[in-house]
Amino acid sequence: MESLELNNVEVRPTLYFNKYRYRAKYKMMGIHAASYAKDITHFREIINRQHRYSSSGTPYRYGITPKDYDYDTIERFMLWRSINKEKIMLRIAGDSCSVFSNDLPLLESLKYIVIKNSIEYTEIQLDGDPDVKILKDPKHNYRIYFTNKQVTDEFKQEMLELFNAHPNTLFPCPALLKWVEDPRFNPRSGGVGAWRRKYLMPFYFIDYDDESTILLLSLFFDGYLGKKYKLEKR
Repeated sequence: MESLELNNVEVRPTLYFNKYRYRAKYKMMGIHAASYAKDITHFREIINRQHRYSSSGTPYRYGITPKDYDYDTIERFMLWRSINKEKIMLRIAGDSCSVFSNDLPLLESLKYIVIKNSIEYTEIQLDGDPDVKILKDPKHNYRIYFTNKQVTDEFKQEMLELFNAHPNTLFPCPALLKWVEDPRFNPRSGGVGAWRRKYLMPFYFIDYDDESTILLLSLFFDGYLGKKYKLEKR
């Protein structure tokens, strides 16, 4: 444990996802596709498809071609992920990958998997009320998150109508608002765009000010709501 290079200690009232004490975070080009690729062959197909579809319009990545990806590192990462899937949780956004676990040596072994990429390690130090989220400058009094569930286009349309009907009561986060307002179904993305548009994500949330608003949300989103927090200023 002494050899693990913990870069940060994050003070918060709960563990990551209420389960994990440690996070390893790094960036790697193409990691977004590795998150759902079945194997390295499938990964290559996704990358080639993304660049091929973009060639007729805006470049997928300026100055980057499929040959520029580090396929050896991606393959090692996918194998490591498969072997350790019961001990880790991944969260990937673009080229950024966060790996959560309670196994310190396991996280440290990532240094030998993604050799060319610097890794930032963070440990959670528990402190405070788990029902309170501390923000630098909260704009509202309460926040509630969603669960990860598949929904229909009709559900998304009804959600948008609810937001439009209560503009001074419900304050969805920008990612959620963009999700409900974007009706496009883009198969050219290799599947990731379509998948994201079908699912509520657990990091989507709604802020509100009056505690009684939870009754409206509970009625409309029965079975879809996650953790509720009181927001306080840091």
